[in-house]
Amino acid sequence: MNNKIFYPLIVLLLAIPFALIAFYWNVVPDTVPIHYNIDLEADRWASKAAGLFMLPCISLFTTVLLLFVPKIDPKGNLEKHMNVYRSIVLATAFFLTGLFSMQLFRYVGYDIPLDFIPLAIVTLMAFIGNVMLKVKPNFFLGIRTPWTLSNDEVWRRTHRVGGYLWVFASVVMLPIILFTPTDVYTKIFMGYIAIIAIVPIGYSLYLYQQLKNTNA
Repeated sequence: MNNKIFYPLIVLLLAIPFALIAFYWNVVPDTVPIHYNIDLEADRWASKAAGLFMLPCISLFTTVLLLFVPKIDPKGNLEKHMNVYRSIVLATAFFLTGLFSMQLFRYVGYDIPLDFIPLAIVTLMAFIGNVMLKVKPNFFLGIRTPWTLSNDEVWRRTHRVGGYLWVFASVVMLPIILFTPTDVYTKIFMGYIAIIAIVPIGYSLYLYQQLKNTNA
């Protein structure tokens, strides 16, 4: 993806939340929910300004940080594979903008189920899992454990297994979210998060030890 496409898309995705804030400012209640518990019930509230600007500012900061990271990557692998990296940056910005937009529409009265939150997370994880297969060793992006960072073969095989796991687990999770009650799928969702987080870490340690014993 060249600069003429990438940067306008990023600017657009970052600008949309602020445009929506300006358009709906007078319609949004003075107090809004900003956090939900495991059952997707609001358990933390904030002022309108804090509730509206928090996520767009996080998105802006995160995107700027991600754009800067390739320039300080000691391995230089991110700059060599910018198409892959930029797709992840775009997906992250799109995810945060979509999340904010749906939340804002709820603030102004649209009946949007909170199921969009886990659905958005699962979709993002499936996308990143697919792209993760192509991520080369670096210090900022991917499954960064002491074992993947110290051995390129461990990195490659861990990302292959982790990538397929993220895609498969996310594809399985999508219909569960869509077709089961909230109080059922939210508990399964926590297991899903634990699996995609813990298994790749454990596998990288196991693989590192296996390769170490083989080369001993």
